[in-house]
Amino acid sequence: MRNRRAGRLPHITGCTVDAADFTEGALERARAEHPEADEVRRLCLDVEHGDLTDLAEDGFEHAERFDAHGLAVLLLRGPAGSFSA
Repeated sequence: MRNRRAGRLPHITGCTVDAADFTEGALERARAEHPEADEVRRLCLDVEHGDLTDLAEDGFEHAERFDAHGLAVLLLRGPAGSFSA
């Protein structure tokens, strides 16, 4: 997630949050900067150009990419199930 703060509010309010970035380094930095958010799933994924079929292995039944004014937005449906980061 390029804006790591964007995932904090839903997480704080009890929602399940999945954060994605295309580099492991950014995900590690997010883990280090926000250890309190250990339930946040962090996925190494290129949301703009990556293959979304891998998300099925992460428990999603449906993944679709949209363009929202130049930003990639993912719509993920289905139970995410258990996950270990």
